[in-house]
Formats: sequence, C-alpha cells, structure tokens
Amino acid sequence: MPKKNKKLSKRRDNDSDDVDSMYEGGDNNSVYSVQSDGASNCDADELSAMEKYEDKITIALENATEKSAQTRSAALQEICQILSQRYMPYFLEDRKVTIVDCIEKSIRRGKGAEQIYGSRLAPLLVLQLGGDESISNTLNQFLLTTAQDKTTTCDVRASCCLSLGLLNFLGGEDIGKLVNLMQHFENIFSESYLKGDDKTPISVTAEAAALHAEALSAWGLLLTLIPPGDFVSFVNNGRPIIPSFKKIFGLLKSVHLDVRMSAGEIIALILESGRSYNEDFLDDYLDELIEAVKSLATDSHKYRAKRDRKTQRAIFREVLRYLEVSKLKKYICC
Repeated sequence: MPKKNKKLSKRRDNDSDDVDSMYEGGDNNSVYSVQSDGASNCDADELSAMEKYEDKITIALENATEKSAQTRSAALQEICQILSQRYMPYFLEDRKVTIVDCIEKSIRRGKGAEQIYGSRLAPLLVLQLGGDESISNTLNQFLLTTAQDKTTTCDVRASCCLSLGLLNFLGGEDIGKLVNLMQHFENIFSESYLKGDDKTPISVTAEAAALHAEALSAWGLLLTLIPPGDFVSFVNNGRPIIPSFKKIFGLLKSVHLDVRMSAGEIIALILESGRSYNEDFLDDYLDELIEAVKSLATDSHKYRAKRDRKTQRAIFREVLRYLEVSKLKKYICC
C-alpha cells in the first residue's frame, strides 16, 4: 500500500479546522447580529408606538378646542385613556400649559361628560409630571367650586371630589389646607347624616348618595396625610374641623350601598390612624361598632339586591376582621 503523505494529511486537517472555526465564528456573529437587530427592532417599535401616542394627543388637544361639545368630550376622553396607559412626562412637560388650559375650560364652561373627563385628566397630568404642585394649586379652586355647585349634576360633582382628593394626596403638604378641604368634603357628605334623632336615615337619591360616597372617600384619602397625633387631638378636643365619630358611625345605616361601604372603610381608617397614636382611641364605641358591622357582614335582607348584599358582605367582613383583631390585641395587652 502506498504510504500516506503525512504533511498533506496534516495540512488538510488544519484546513478543516480553519473551515470549522470560520463557520463557528459565523454562527456566533449571526447570533450577535440577530440579538442586536432584535433589540434595535424593539427600540424602534417602542419609539414608533410612542410617536403614535404623541400624535394622538396632539390631535386630541386640537379637538379639545372645537366648538362641538361632543368632539371636546371625546378628545379629553382619549387623552385620559392614553395617559392611563403610557408614561410620557417629557412630551407633556412642553404642553402642560395647553393641557391645564383645556382642563380649566372644560370644568368651568363645559357640561356633563366634558366636565367629567376634564376633571379626570387633572390628577393624571399631575401624576405624569411627578406631583407638580403648581398645577394642583391652579386647578383646585375650579374643581372645588364645581364640586360645591348644587346646580351641577351629581356625577360631575362626584368626579370633581375624586380629582380633588387625588390632586391633594399627590401634592398636599400643608396640613391646614388639607383640613380645610376635608371640611368642604364633609359639607357634601353630611347630607347623608342621620336625622336629628340620630336613628332615621335621610332620604336621598341614588345619584346624590354616589356623590356623598365619593366625597367621603376623598375625605378619607386626605385623612391618611394627617399625622395621627394631630388627628387624635382634633377628635378629642371636639373641634369642628373633624366630624364627630358618631355621625360617621350613623352613615352605616344609610339605605344606599355606596354610602355604607365608604363609611365602613372610613371607620376602619379612623380607628387605625387614631390607635397608632393612642391604643385606647374610641374604645367606648368599639363593642357597638363590632355589632353593627357584624350585622352588615351577614346581611341577608331580601329587599336588598343580591349583588349588593354580596358586595356589602365582602367589604364588611374585612372591616369586621380588623375590628375584632383590634379588640383582641387590646385584651392581650391588658
């Protein structure tokens, strides 16, 4: 047999290794290229999507100044939807004066849906811009005036209450201003207080009850910003800046589910805030309160809608659990 040429064989092996190495390097380069292209495509897609939303807001801002109320309402609604889904502070920063002007005009001059979407846009804008206090200060008065206006529909007033609560929760640091706003909210939901005998619920429409519930929730939101020590002092001194607990307690007897649920949540919040400073806070009410909440948590009255009963029981079971745990801790400590 002829002998193999070792040098030729070795050279072929080396050539083969070089070819393999070349293909392997090509594979790696392909992977890196694909990854790089993929990242670039994602960035490009994101940029394209952002530009699309920016264009939509630009068009919507133009439509928000049209003569047609329906067109203005639809434009404000679209801006609200976009800002609920996309974070775009840099784009909004350059247009905040224009947007604030649109909000102000919609609240002051608009009607119905236009006012509602305008008020909803206010806290969304402030949230996007990191709690811009100047915007809150500008819009507070217009929102408060509309919330207090009894000639305005209840749904618009309720939306303004919610926006006021959120605006001042995001940027409220002045305790005096917060307490003052809480008093305005109480002036609204106090229309659901029990009658003079402290037993009979006042009859209000479902629309008015929804307004009262929203004002009560906004009041509770601002309560979380009041230092517990100050809050306990307000309550114990009987100062009118804070409603009496007895009146808030009475709201549990409202015939409207919205008011009862808001009242239950606020009562738990009041106790949590007060007891974080003074463990004996409102002890005299605790047993009676547990009984009232237990009744609502197990309510089976047929005259209430089945869905309402289910919602009410779910809410008040949570409130009842908090109250019972609070009472148990008291006994353990003793």
